[in-house]
Amino acid sequence: MTNYKRVAIYFLPKKNSSLENFGKNLLGRDINKKRKISLTRRQKYFINRRFTYFDELKDYCEKPAKYGFHATLKAPFRLKRNVKTKDFYDVISHIAAQHSRFKIKGLKIVYSKKFTFITSRKPNKLLINLENDLVKHLDTFRAELNKTEIKKRNPDSLTFKQNKYLKEWGYPFVLDQFKFHMTLMNQNNNKLSNKQKLELEKLIYKISNNLLEFNEISLLGENKNGYFEEIKRFKLNF
Repeated sequence: MTNYKRVAIYFLPKKNSSLENFGKNLLGRDINKKRKISLTRRQKYFINRRFTYFDELKDYCEKPAKYGFHATLKAPFRLKRNVKTKDFYDVISHIAAQHSRFKIKGLKIVYSKKFTFITSRKPNKLLINLENDLVKHLDTFRAELNKTEIKKRNPDSLTFKQNKYLKEWGYPFVLDQFKFHMTLMNQNNNKLSNKQKLELEKLIYKISNNLLEFNEISLLGENKNGYFEEIKRFKLNF
């Protein structure tokens, strides 16, 4: 664990699934195999699926590529000194075992001012409970935020509650402020035409079957180059 600057708990699509293949080709990184994907291979992937706008969108995928195609459950944090890997793994395994597998049915694509993302049409109680437990029970391993990390979160733009959570849990968008999302692209909402949006949505709904299966949670680490890569998956209960 000492090889990583920060760690995080993510939801990742099932390995070798259509959704995982979509995400890694869109963003250009395979966080499981810890490597970049060539532009030629990415272009071929989208051409084969008759998505004609990839070259126009690929530049908006560079920033999300740092984190990989994921949904955050416990935001990136520095570990305290002398944390034992086994102890950390044991707590994650225990949390995972307390939660049954579930599915999120009904997805939508949101085009916000800052980024484009996949989210659920309705809140999912099982997902919310899982996020709450991960945030609370893994916090014992988290090092306190330093001044630079706090400033990065732009506290002046946060609500009173979000600032409270930033100080208490190291991240403002947790618990009742948590919003499930899987980022696709950054700051492109004014660049996409309605035709491009429609084609993107059709592709995503087709490859995802309009649902997400939560069978596992994943531990990731931020490497020395600032990119996140998968360390280990933990299975949820049946």
